[in-house]
Amino acid sequence: MKVKKVLSFLLVLTMVLGMLPGVSALQESRFVLVVESGGKLVIAPEYVSYADGDTIRQALLKTSHEFVGLEDDWIMEIDGVGGNYTRADQNGGYDLNTPASEITHFRFSEDTDSKPSTGLMTLMTAMADYAAKSADVRSAAKAEYDTAFSQFVGLDSASALLLAQELNAAVKSYEDALTGKHYGVTFTDAGTVCADMEITVQNPYGKVWTADQGALELPAGDYTFCAVDTDTRAEGSFTVDSAESIVLTMPQTDLLKTDAFRLSGSYGSETNEENKFTDEEFSVGAWENRTATVSVFDSFNGTVYANVFYDESLTVLPTLTAIYTGANSGEEKAAVIPFESLTSGAADVLKRGAEGNSVIYRISAAMPDGITYSQDYTVHFVRIPTLTSITVTDQRGVGQAATVPFDGRISDYSYKVLDTVTSVQVDATALDEGYEVEVIGGAVSGETVIEVIVRSADRENRYRLTILPGEGKALSFVTDRADVTVEVVNRNGQVMPCEKFREGTDKNRYQYTLVPGETYRYIATSGEFYHTADEFTMEEAADSTIAVSVPREDWLDALALGFGGQSARYKDTLKLDTAFDPADHAYTAVLVDTEHIPYVWVETEAERAVAIYDQIFSSSLYHGLEKTVELTSGKTTGEKLARFLMDENPHENTVTIRLSREADGVTCYQDYVIDVRRQLTLEAMTAQCDGLSMTLVQPEGKTGFDPDTTEYTVTVSMAARELKLGYATPNGSRCYGEESIGYTVEGDTLIELDGTIETQTAALTVTNPKAPNGSTTYTLNILKSPPVLATFEIQPEGALLSMYESLSGQRLWPDGDTFSLCEGYSYRYVLSKAGFAAKTGTLSVTRDDTDALVVTDGEVVYPVTESGEGGAVKICWALAEAPVNDTIDHEMTALWPNFRGNDENNGVTDAPIPYAAEDSCLYWANQIGEGFDADAVGSPILVDGDIITYAGDTIYRIDTVSGAIKCTGKMDHKSSFSITPPTFAEGMVFVALSSGTVQAFNAETLESLWLYQDPLGGQPNCPLTIRDGYLYTGFWNSETGDANFVCMSVTDENPDQEKEPKAASWYHTAKGGYYWAGAYVSDDFVLVGTDDGTNYGDSQTSRLLMFDRHSGRLLDSCDGLDGDIRSTVVYDADTDAYYFTSKGGSFYGVRVDAGQLTDLWSTELGGNSTSSPSVYNGRAYVGVAGSGQFAAYSGHSIQVIDLKNKSVAYAAETQGYPQTSGLLTTSYEEESGYVYIYFFDNMTPGKLRVLRDKPGQTHLDYVTTEGKSSTVYTLFTPTGDQAQYAICSPITDEYGTVYFKNDSAHLMAFGSKIVSLDVTVNPDQMIYQEGEQFDPDGMTVTATYANGKTRDVTAYVTIVADPITQDNTTVTISFHHVMYHNQEEGTSMVSGVASVTPVTTLEVKLAGVEGDVNGDGILSKEDAKLIVKHYNELLELNVEELEIADVNADGVVDILDANIVYGWINLGRNDE
Repeated sequence: MKVKKVLSFLLVLTMVLGMLPGVSALQESRFVLVVESGGKLVIAPEYVSYADGDTIRQALLKTSHEFVGLEDDWIMEIDGVGGNYTRADQNGGYDLNTPASEITHFRFSEDTDSKPSTGLMTLMTAMADYAAKSADVRSAAKAEYDTAFSQFVGLDSASALLLAQELNAAVKSYEDALTGKHYGVTFTDAGTVCADMEITVQNPYGKVWTADQGALELPAGDYTFCAVDTDTRAEGSFTVDSAESIVLTMPQTDLLKTDAFRLSGSYGSETNEENKFTDEEFSVGAWENRTATVSVFDSFNGTVYANVFYDESLTVLPTLTAIYTGANSGEEKAAVIPFESLTSGAADVLKRGAEGNSVIYRISAAMPDGITYSQDYTVHFVRIPTLTSITVTDQRGVGQAATVPFDGRISDYSYKVLDTVTSVQVDATALDEGYEVEVIGGAVSGETVIEVIVRSADRENRYRLTILPGEGKALSFVTDRADVTVEVVNRNGQVMPCEKFREGTDKNRYQYTLVPGETYRYIATSGEFYHTADEFTMEEAADSTIAVSVPREDWLDALALGFGGQSARYKDTLKLDTAFDPADHAYTAVLVDTEHIPYVWVETEAERAVAIYDQIFSSSLYHGLEKTVELTSGKTTGEKLARFLMDENPHENTVTIRLSREADGVTCYQDYVIDVRRQLTLEAMTAQCDGLSMTLVQPEGKTGFDPDTTEYTVTVSMAARELKLGYATPNGSRCYGEESIGYTVEGDTLIELDGTIETQTAALTVTNPKAPNGSTTYTLNILKSPPVLATFEIQPEGALLSMYESLSGQRLWPDGDTFSLCEGYSYRYVLSKAGFAAKTGTLSVTRDDTDALVVTDGEVVYPVTESGEGGAVKICWALAEAPVNDTIDHEMTALWPNFRGNDENNGVTDAPIPYAAEDSCLYWANQIGEGFDADAVGSPILVDGDIITYAGDTIYRIDTVSGAIKCTGKMDHKSSFSITPPTFAEGMVFVALSSGTVQAFNAETLESLWLYQDPLGGQPNCPLTIRDGYLYTGFWNSETGDANFVCMSVTDENPDQEKEPKAASWYHTAKGGYYWAGAYVSDDFVLVGTDDGTNYGDSQTSRLLMFDRHSGRLLDSCDGLDGDIRSTVVYDADTDAYYFTSKGGSFYGVRVDAGQLTDLWSTELGGNSTSSPSVYNGRAYVGVAGSGQFAAYSGHSIQVIDLKNKSVAYAAETQGYPQTSGLLTTSYEEESGYVYIYFFDNMTPGKLRVLRDKPGQTHLDYVTTEGKSSTVYTLFTPTGDQAQYAICSPITDEYGTVYFKNDSAHLMAFGSKIVSLDVTVNPDQMIYQEGEQFDPDGMTVTATYANGKTRDVTAYVTIVADPITQDNTTVTISFHHVMYHNQEEGTSMVSGVASVTPVTTLEVKLAGVEGDVNGDGILSKEDAKLIVKHYNELLELNVEELEIADVNADGVVDILDANIVYGWINLGRNDE
């Protein structure tokens, strides 16, 4: 017992010691290091190991970190981050010569005392322990670590201790789970344990387990798995809380049609419309074990296009992905390839040379069992070695010519030689210097075959040269002048050997011996540029002498070049180095590298004029091939030299202008040669001073960078520390065969400023070896100005002062309440707060007439107190409360106030929207506006029971039941494409208009309230988001243009003005701008996505931005996202995450923690998406484009994303691209487990589809058959005038009626059909005199819908009633606002089926005899009893009944009237 107590004590002691700072259960030679600077961690807490006897200094020197000044004991910079560093260990010591063994913690910070508190030491240890853990442990506790990391600097001891406890608890919780109870998991396929499969299982934190013989033990939790059987794999997810058996059904047959698998190096030339894909089609070898080999010449580089088909027995739509390593980049790549496409492929598969590659073509299908099955088809690309040239010379060294030009891809050549040739020397140049070349043969005797073999490491290629000797025939040429030379070439352009003699005193004779059977051409040349030429055969010309002469008069009268366009205004914009002179035949022109298409103008009397040049192109389709362009003399427009140069790739080239005439069958021609050189430029140059963007000023005062301007000035504060230059070089396509474009920039990009008033200079020089004389130097003169510190006192509290440097538009951020201004600069400002009238203006820092430094605000002058280091000024401003606009109803409500109907942007409702075609109906379609652009009808919202939308320059309020226009208002001008819906808030409606405009209207009267006009303008395609009195939206100018995201108060600051100018409280400028990018706005921050700033739409340069909602300060961003983000950011509370899509084809999820974006993840969709996700129950729903955006059934789909597994659960096919966002209803979930999601096809006719889904579902189960396609259920199809493309996200009201528009300019209402029409309250008058007209006053007519909803439609019914007579007491009531619907035929759908008009009837009564109170035409005791009941107040009679009951006409119905009726009955009186 005593031994047990001792052991227990020791165990507890060990545990306690292990929790103390710096003490581990097993002591190691290490201490914890942390570095802080500028309010951030420079080095997060980590362990530093040391050897026995090491000092702190020595231990630090052994780390991977850089400590500038460590050896001098004065550390100024750590890992490149400067700071006023102090240092201390756990005891407060700072001596770096202290033995490392004496410390447990060491801290660098900018605090006065860096000694860590007890809590901070505990947190340092916890974070260092975390950093040493395995990756999965770090992932499990990442949220707690990130919180500790972001809050570390400035923590007090107690807070630090709490964070340490939370981090340690998270680590322990996960590690305890890993060591907890395990359960057996077995994988089977077709009833057999998967013993031979390679099976890996991974938990959400990245820890991987490998199955042994198909089984493994796992702790409880969620997992994904991948089971691989050779080239087939299965992937899915499962949850372990007991023993599990995962049942696989691995596909046994090929999912790809290998017999139809085609690969090509090109998708066809511009002249090959009939046979696209075949120009460079590769031969695919035999498939064996789903592997094939493709041989490709080593001269090929670039994209490999694939034309692939899948097995039609598949019941789901599969995806195809090419997986490989980029030949040039070395990066792992995955390219999604649409099936059946002729224009899609995998880029960068091969580069020029001997290196091959392998590509896995993976077909994947998400099957109904919830598992995605894939098969890998591997293609090995091997390279065929080639030669770049073959030269053949005879025994005398005379070159011999082949009958066809040499092409390394052609292996057979014939050489016709003289029979005097007895041997030949063959020289061959290989494409790769590592190849071996062997020539077999050389002696010539009769027809002789010589082989040339080129060998790579594993392949060889043989060239066959057939030498064909023949008897030579003599031929002479005699020139008319001594300066004329003659050459004879064969059809291959090879120059034939000859002997030259002087003929007399001023002529030359050229004597040739040539082989018959060959076509030759002679060219006589005088003075390099003048020529005479003709073709001949030796059968015609043997043993003869041809006299040749070359005309020397000049035929070209005018020559001009231009760029930028072919119209006459561009003529002569590309200058020749010397003025054109017909006698001068050689010129040079210099074209900037940002241009690449020259145009040519000529004037000549020659019979023909052409431009001849070798093409430069990105593929072998055109590159290196000679092109001839016909020129027309005197033509007003220039002739385009296509593929003469490359855009933003400075290859140089030469063009020959050839003029020719025919005379006696001989061609005389002369050449004008123009060498086009390139002038190199920078694409962009920027300057930042201490993190603030500066404005570049050109010599003439124009601001901004221009590639053609090489000298700039920038003015900075004299107190600034450094200027950083940024630049971008042109980035065009690579030319065929080259691996890089080759730009380099020389010069210092970080300029240390010297703190004086003296001007400093910086320079950047751009060079490229392809343009050796085209280098350009850009010079920047850095001017200095003393700083002026402006301190502001502002009322009311919470008002925001935004200030922007006027030239650059760069925003200034204050230090507290103080802005640093600069003399000579102006600053635009906005002071604003919701509920107050904003103050705007421009502050200028200048000097007055007395040379005193002042800050001016229009006419207001603020004196500056100057000092040797600048100056200071104090400015006090107060805002006035905005007057109350009593016409605005702030209590007004809206059922669907904005784009997605709620603040989460989620488009989720519980309205009972119909999901079966037979239960639905198009109620009305009202054409409002025209077309699909600025005059089109806008997307609608629902406000105060009505629709609000717009068209052209008119805003409309529209009745939801009938579609009738109830009210209109006049907008300032039109919108751009009428896609963005209005937005409602605080009794106002806001509409985005073209040219960067937002206009506010009174929601009740539609009268204008104010107008915002953005200084950068732009299309207004982004939804408007409103929160707590502020509106947020973005604009778009072009794919690469700048545009703003803005925040503005919605306050009507001046009720007396209808179009008072509104100022933005803050804005943020982004290249590429914002397009369909709706913002999510919380209490604290704004999230919005940007375009990628390129012309491609899928560049990895877009961003998700996170702003402080109030100030507009950029808090964080996710950069390098996949193409334009044209989706609204959606928040889902259940997952506490934000979701969006990208045009590059990615679905993203991200979280926000402690003011930072965290846990970003994405999954590929296989096509671009601009759809804002609808998120519910752990699943997201988005529309995705197929291979052709406007091609039917080309892979368009609605995709379901499983958020837990972060992958696509399945894709459901559609006819057109569901380009907008879905509407999800939960109305039927409780009874069926399903939710229904509604999307429009953006393809005529614009079908409305409904997807039925529930958690765990892995395939489409609610379909419509359209041709050969099983598509998402087609709920409704617009027909006739309503059929058109549809870019509109559906909205709904409480009755489940969907409101939408499409490109037909119709606004439409579609909903649950009316199953009954009933009079639920009778009209006041039910009894009529003969011939009296029916009066509906007091009547209520109620429609009952198929979804169970009821609605008062009294105001919308049509009443048909002839005057009431004895024969006509029926009133017909009908609801005519119905049009048509779809109808199922099996799984197919018939559209345009006329809907039945709902009808009901009402029976009224004809007035009877006196006393006939019940109106049955008989005077009876029942009538008397009714009178008595009325008298005794047991029954209330209506007006008509009272009149009949008052039989004695005394104006009172009483017992006397009843007695009279009884008397009449006893006397036998009645009206039968």
